[in-house]
Amino acid sequence: MPRFVGRERELELAREGLRHAGRVVLVHGPGGIGKTRLLHEALDGLDDDGLTLHGRANQLDAELAFAPIVDAITHHLDGCTPADQHELLEGLDDLGELLPGYGLPPPPVDADDRRDRIRRTRRLDALRRLVSRLDGTPVRLVIDDAHWADDGTLGALAHLSRSLGDGPLTIALTFRDADAGPLLRTTLTTLRRAARVVDLGLGPVDEDEVAAILAGHLDAPPAPSLTSLVRDRAAGNTLAITSLARHLRDEGLVQRGLDGRLALVPGAEPGVPAEIADMLAARRARLSEPAGDVLGAVGAADAPTTLDLLAEVTGHGHDVVEDAVDELVAAGLADDDGRNGTVVAAHPLIGEAAYEALGERRRARMHAAFVDVLERSGEALDVATGGHELGRLARHHRLAGRRSDPGRAIDVLGAATTVALRRYAPREALLHAQAAVDIARRTAARPLPPLLGQLGVVWRWLNEDETADAVLRSAIDMVDADRDPDLAVELLAHRATVLYYLERAQESMDCLDRATTIDASRAAAAGVPWRKAHLAFSFGMGAVLQGVAADIPVGTDPRVADLIRAMATQDRGDFDEAVELASTLVGDGEHHELIQGLLILPVRAAAVLMQVVAFRGSWDAIHRHLPALDTYTEMAQAPAVRWRAELAQLLLTHLAGDDDAVEGHLRTLGTYGRSRADTMRGFRATTAIPAAWTGDAAAVEAAFGEGWNRPWEAGDTCLNDLVAICAARRGDDDPTVDLGLPAHGHSVMPPLNRAARALVAIRRGEVTRAEEEVARLRGMGGPDTVPGILADLAALHLDVHGADNAAGKEPSALATRGLDMADRAARLGLRRLEAWVARAAAQLLATLDPTAAVPLAHRAIDIATALDDRLDVDAATAVLRAAGVRRSNHRRAGGPLTARQAEIAGLVADGLTNADIAERLFISVRTVTTHLDHVYQRLGISSRHALAVLVRDGGLDPDRIGHPAGEVT
Repeated sequence: MPRFVGRERELELAREGLRHAGRVVLVHGPGGIGKTRLLHEALDGLDDDGLTLHGRANQLDAELAFAPIVDAITHHLDGCTPADQHELLEGLDDLGELLPGYGLPPPPVDADDRRDRIRRTRRLDALRRLVSRLDGTPVRLVIDDAHWADDGTLGALAHLSRSLGDGPLTIALTFRDADAGPLLRTTLTTLRRAARVVDLGLGPVDEDEVAAILAGHLDAPPAPSLTSLVRDRAAGNTLAITSLARHLRDEGLVQRGLDGRLALVPGAEPGVPAEIADMLAARRARLSEPAGDVLGAVGAADAPTTLDLLAEVTGHGHDVVEDAVDELVAAGLADDDGRNGTVVAAHPLIGEAAYEALGERRRARMHAAFVDVLERSGEALDVATGGHELGRLARHHRLAGRRSDPGRAIDVLGAATTVALRRYAPREALLHAQAAVDIARRTAARPLPPLLGQLGVVWRWLNEDETADAVLRSAIDMVDADRDPDLAVELLAHRATVLYYLERAQESMDCLDRATTIDASRAAAAGVPWRKAHLAFSFGMGAVLQGVAADIPVGTDPRVADLIRAMATQDRGDFDEAVELASTLVGDGEHHELIQGLLILPVRAAAVLMQVVAFRGSWDAIHRHLPALDTYTEMAQAPAVRWRAELAQLLLTHLAGDDDAVEGHLRTLGTYGRSRADTMRGFRATTAIPAAWTGDAAAVEAAFGEGWNRPWEAGDTCLNDLVAICAARRGDDDPTVDLGLPAHGHSVMPPLNRAARALVAIRRGEVTRAEEEVARLRGMGGPDTVPGILADLAALHLDVHGADNAAGKEPSALATRGLDMADRAARLGLRRLEAWVARAAAQLLATLDPTAAVPLAHRAIDIATALDDRLDVDAATAVLRAAGVRRSNHRRAGGPLTARQAEIAGLVADGLTNADIAERLFISVRTVTTHLDHVYQRLGISSRHALAVLVRDGGLDPDRIGHPAGEVT
């Protein structure tokens, strides 16, 4: 059975009530809400000496007296020895009628009503005494589905309530509120008066709990779209959720995306699980014929429907429909909103089951009737205002089949597709768009290419890019560009977007160039300049991006023009201008605005801002714009739109030395695969920065190319700059680094790119080129930013290596400059950057005055040891060695363990291997090993055994660890 999820508060309250004698625990709510499962989970979690007697009432056994209580007692007695049975039942002859077969005498035959009432009283008293003899603290009497319990059982519960005050008894009941009859309610009143009551009314589970239930049944996490679909169809009912989960799994209706999460197969209709359909069929069988017709119509409507509309569709008179609705409401199959005069199925699956029971031909006739009525009422067709009403009409046209006018159906379906995309409902859009294409192919009522173009766009929204490309190619082949240039340009623009997501950059650019050749003004209106700019920005085509920004066609939306300029200025490294342009766009319009059919503003502008501030070392704009981006993400159900923000945060957390946060961002980024983000150069380069920091170029190439489906081109800018960063971190040159390649402003991290190139140029003696890079760095930000600090680091190297700058080589002045750089990095909270600049400055000083370099070297070692940056530790230790200073090898790193380190330490103490820990925490074995190395250093120990002893003895108290054991010897 999948693990129990959610309802933590209710579960704890139930357990607290069940732990004590003299309590009553009531768990109630609608059918299938999870009452019995909650109570059983609460019982399973108890670790006391209590005894549980469990019985279940059943609708078919409602005429059997005391059935649930007898079942509970006999189940216990059957597990006892004959001697124990005799001890429990001795002197309780009045239970002979209830418990035959245990040696009790049969009841006397007596028709006297007065004597019969006395015997019933004595029987209840005997039952109470039996409970008092049971060996348990407490004795729990649990009755499931008490709404089906017979009168005798309810009377016995009321009688037993007298024992709640001074005996071992605790009573627990589950029941449906809607089916609780008068006697059960009277019994509940008696129980509430007799004892302390834990009253748990269960409502629908929330979305997080729906996702957890689905993950348990499907063995993989669900995508937000699947969670939302199941939540809506199940209305938060746990029985319906689990039934739907099994149905989706068994019918193969879900598929795993590149991000590992499960989504509904595009175009699939989930249907109704068989167990729910059977359960509802039994309830429908008891309905009158008009009520069955009305329920079917309600299911076909799939929306709140007026009585007048139901009367027209079913052909029944208004009075007959009113009576039928009353019957459905009484049966719990429909809800009647008297204020608005509408009727809806009591539960979404009820409506779906009733609809499926109609049969295909009857369903088509009913949808055609809805079309007639809604068309006569003037249902909105305007794309700007149609909304859900337009989608409702389109659904009836689609499902009416050949009974609907094909031309009219195609027009409605096309408009509804546009509206659905505007509402970020691509699966609904797919149903409409595919139906329009099918009708056009069948009837030739409308030209096919525009409909195929719309269908291709929908497939792109669903991240099914191979399918989208095939559909759009087919549409383009059907169009004569001379006769219909507008359509040709539009289709080429759409295909270029699909090819972009397929990483076929040159083909995408060819489509955009071809569209411009057909008609430049039409291409501008179709968003071709924006698409070119975005393509160039993402794939490192700097010259193309600058060309687009310099020649934006007249008539381009001003906001789109500003966004293109912002991207181009960011690419050049002109961060101030990029921030000015992007800030205006972020504050202009709503986050869900569509411009030229693209989701670009202000989400893309916010991404520019986030990247720029991350490049400068500041969290401010990231924190300011993330809430709005999260709102958009939730609304569009497209988490991957956040990937650039995640990259920005990853850069900062890496420089800050927070490896746990880096892991978290990498895991999040790993779930964005369906957006193809993980195959973009900037994405690959940024996530490879932790490897570049080690100075190992081979590790960088492995990290950069892992999972890539083709070799990187020679001269790739991102890989070139990562190798340059490796060389700069090592403090040497790498002959494979090409300083002539353009360093784009969006890939990797421009300040690191520029600083690395400057340091490599200095190694090669190319002073002029190094000075140019320093000037570019100073143009990216002031002295208290990452570019400013790195510009000063490169300038320090220039001064020390410059042949004619003796004044700039004064050791005390150089040391002061080095300490100032480290202090500025510390103020930004970027500890990894602080360690590097301190180490690099110390290495420079060591060539002039090793003694002056000692404080900087110690500072670098202190920080780098805690961060496990071996490159900085080894290089700074070499500086100390050159100065004749030895540093104790037994010195602790200092500082308390991080939350992740403490978690891993606890798992080691529990006896788990590194592989076990990696599997439990969803991290790599190598990461576990790295964390353990950090733990050993911080605690001054060297073995798993020593760590386990510390954990068991409480030695991980933050006040007792991390104290330095000697600075210098």
